[in-house]
Amino acid sequence: MNTAFAMNRVKYGDKFHYELTRSRVSEQEKHNIKQRCYDFLHVAKNQLEKRLNHDIDTIGNLKYFDPKMCLKQLRKPFPSISATFDHLTDDITNASRKTSLLQIQYDKLLSVDWTQEFADGEVPSDAVTFWAYVHN
Repeated sequence: MNTAFAMNRVKYGDKFHYELTRSRVSEQEKHNIKQRCYDFLHVAKNQLEKRLNHDIDTIGNLKYFDPKMCLKQLRKPFPSISATFDHLTDDITNASRKTSLLQIQYDKLLSVDWTQEFADGEVPSDAVTFWAYVHN
């Protein structure tokens, strides 16, 4: 992609454009400022992609552990999300045992009447509170 074309597609923000139009620098300097900002944003985007690439699946699959999602009768099957969380059972060396243990624990969630487990009779919608209770 042409850099000049790409630079014009970046949304630098209203404050940036406001300050740039108010400034008394030449058009060439304004272009240089935009170029430096574009270069910085481009490098930052690439660095984020490198760092987050492996974690994107994990972050995306966390939604399936929301109490509303994981306690539904019709929910995403565990094997489709299990590979993302294998690192949580590092103490188990055999991969198939690892997956089957997580599968069993995930399936057991539906066998508990969670409304009776909480004092107010309502399952918390806050995942941290819910999973802290499950863990204990």
